[in-house]
Amino acid sequence: MEHSPTPWKLASLNRWEEEPDAILDAKGEIICYFPEGIGDDMMGDIQHAICCVNAHDKLVAALRAFVQIGCEACPLGDYGTVLGGECTTEACDEQCEVMEKSAMKRGFAALAQLE
Repeated sequence: MEHSPTPWKLASLNRWEEEPDAILDAKGEIICYFPEGIGDDMMGDIQHAICCVNAHDKLVAALRAFVQIGCEACPLGDYGTVLGGECTTEACDEQCEVMEKSAMKRGFAALAQLE
């Protein structure tokens, strides 16, 4: 299941009003319509939700960068996994630690792109 295309944005469907009363997707399709308008008490939450949805793809990419190596077999042929696996040799354990740090660095770099 996929969500509507991003970016989502606030818009006014009422030609005579400038205040937003709807959330639209990237195609201009209505995600949510507020016939009574969006009150100040709801605006912060709605803006936050839109921001989170729009950051979804970058956030998923960042999380994948964190765990990308974690699902691969140990490069030294020990059949452990790099993150959370059981390395049975010291050399394998050291190599896994290097690869884990590399994955963390890529993950944090991807998260920095969200700002």
